[in-house]
Amino acid sequence: MLPATAACKTARIPACIASLMAIAVLLAAGAVLLTAGTGAARAESVGYTLAVSEGLIPAPGTSFFQLSQQLMVANDCPLIVIGNSSTSASITNFALTIGDTSYNFDAVMFVTPNPSVTATSFSPDTIQGGIRVDQLSVNFSGFVPGQQFGIRTDIDRDADNGLSFTNFRTALLAAADPANRAHVTVTFSDGNVLTDILSPFDQQGNTVVLTSSFRCAPTVSMGSIQSGESMVVPEPSALLLAAVGATAGFCLIGYRQRRRTQ
Repeated sequence: MLPATAACKTARIPACIASLMAIAVLLAAGAVLLTAGTGAARAESVGYTLAVSEGLIPAPGTSFFQLSQQLMVANDCPLIVIGNSSTSASITNFALTIGDTSYNFDAVMFVTPNPSVTATSFSPDTIQGGIRVDQLSVNFSGFVPGQQFGIRTDIDRDADNGLSFTNFRTALLAAADPANRAHVTVTFSDGNVLTDILSPFDQQGNTVVLTSSFRCAPTVSMGSIQSGESMVVPEPSALLLAAVGATAGFCLIGYRQRRRTQ
């Protein structure tokens, strides 16, 4: 038989200890089910890749003068290629702000490397000189991991209603304040959202050329803005462990507080 003092202390043990034991049993059962169902648990992740470029491949023997004329058009309507690097989640929306709001997105044209990916809704429209917006947004269906989708968009200057040619780098990256550069938002089917700000540096750390002037050789330059983000998604078992830990912490705090008051 327990002494009276020991019995009193035992009676004061928080009821939530029993809850912890029950959760621990559920955790063990869940782990068994996960192992039985998948063989071995694997970490899930969401991620995307992004490249913005002229999208031009000069033909052999093309003169620099001809290339510069092509660049004027290609820089005005850059190619945006989005890739889904997630383990299982689909991309449901891609959005890109203009950065410098003295420019706008005029029209969109779709280039689809994989025809199973479709754009279900988008802004702006597909009409030159039609709706102009400061954020390009496209909703997708079928944009599963491993697939890509290409978009061409016309970038115009507000002041002249798109009568002049624009260098997409100027519109997206020229601002000294990163808050005023182009922002990327990618939404996934599991509810996760990744955001990024385009950088004025290429993959080698060199400053991206920001100019709206086009000349012949040797000042003609080409190259893409590369970006992308990824994030590990916690597994259900990890979330359950976190819940157990949080419950234990709250129980322990409550138990100590009650002991101080008794």
